[in-house]
Amino acid sequence: MSRDRGLLLRTVTWAVLGFAAWAPVALAAPESKAPSAAVVPVGEPPAVGADVLRWSLELQDALQVNGQRLLGEPAKLRLLGLESASYGDLDAAYAKARAIASAGEYADAERELRAIVEGLERLFGHADAFPRWSRAMLQLARVEQILSRPEETRRVVDRLLHADPLVSPDPDLFPPSFLSVFDQVREEVRRQPRAKLVVSTGTAGGAIFLEGREVGAGTATLSLPPGPYRIRVVVDEVRLPERTVTLQRGEERLHVDASFAAALKRQPMVALVAAEAGRFRLAAELGAALGVERLYLVTESRSGAERYLVVEVLGGASGCTLDVARLRLASSGPPPGGIAALAAVLAKGESSPLLELGLLQRVQPPASPWREGSACKRPASPGNPPPSAPPPAKAPTRPSKLVRCESQFDCAEVGGTCFEGVCRR
Repeated sequence: MSRDRGLLLRTVTWAVLGFAAWAPVALAAPESKAPSAAVVPVGEPPAVGADVLRWSLELQDALQVNGQRLLGEPAKLRLLGLESASYGDLDAAYAKARAIASAGEYADAERELRAIVEGLERLFGHADAFPRWSRAMLQLARVEQILSRPEETRRVVDRLLHADPLVSPDPDLFPPSFLSVFDQVREEVRRQPRAKLVVSTGTAGGAIFLEGREVGAGTATLSLPPGPYRIRVVVDEVRLPERTVTLQRGEERLHVDASFAAALKRQPMVALVAAEAGRFRLAAELGAALGVERLYLVTESRSGAERYLVVEVLGGASGCTLDVARLRLASSGPPPGGIAALAAVLAKGESSPLLELGLLQRVQPPASPWREGSACKRPASPGNPPPSAPPPAKAPTRPSKLVRCESQFDCAEVGGTCFEGVCRR
């Protein structure tokens, strides 16, 4: 093999394997710089409101200013199975593998095709992955036959037929010798005893994929030859973690809880949309899926006539509520500097004039964990630990001279904070 051909093969291999290796490499930064937190807006169905999304983005920026290492949106999408499929590199690698095989370098083509198959398997759950995978598996089986590896040829064909018993090689593209082997393996698979597999998701919109092929929605009942099968459920573009089930004779049931996936929405930020009753169980699952130390949940709530921006800090590993703070909202939104103060209080335990004014309040987290069996011990906040009970809100008072304001600058002479169009202290 020439030096240029070897360089080409290494380039193709890394183009394919680069897709698979990207995720761990992206997370393999030095420990001191690894993302340790994530901001997630939360709301009632059908979607998180535009205001909460905007304030969540502002809080994200403010937390970064206060030293929090936050997980970016691309990393969230990847970890939660929300990323879009990209086939460009894999399609190019497949075309080059075919060219290498046409040049008679079958051992090199076999390595390239196996790398392509592995890359496509990581995309199972996307509709266009399985046809590409089947195409690559057929080419791989043919190359194994040319390399005089009959057992490996039959193994690849057997695996393909377990995934899709109706697949057939094109007689215009494959020689009679290969078609004969393929038919023999098909007959062997057809004669195998059958086992029953019932997969349920608890939601009508849950698409069920078996070995990358979509086989049903909500619930699927399948009659399959014994052996291991990979199952993936996709709900609203969220690919749940892959499950493996090994079938014996008889019946096997697999339930995949799709409520977590149904609650995730790909808005401008990854958002959690769920009724309040089950929200924090889902949030605990979200923190575990993202692998962060802290999860900042951003919601809007009402207490009487007052509106609040509420941020609850959830321990990513424990699922416990570590801290809660709320910011009183004016008709136009948070008070000037409010979100920056909120971030400083939660990230560093710093004090703020807004605390004295009662516009920013610390709230005692609940004592019981959201995740059963975990021990929730809230670490003391540096500088400003919250009291054992929520302090009574200190009503903002107007200065002796009523001063109207449009910004904090208008209150410089009299002191206080510009809130709801009036300087208050």
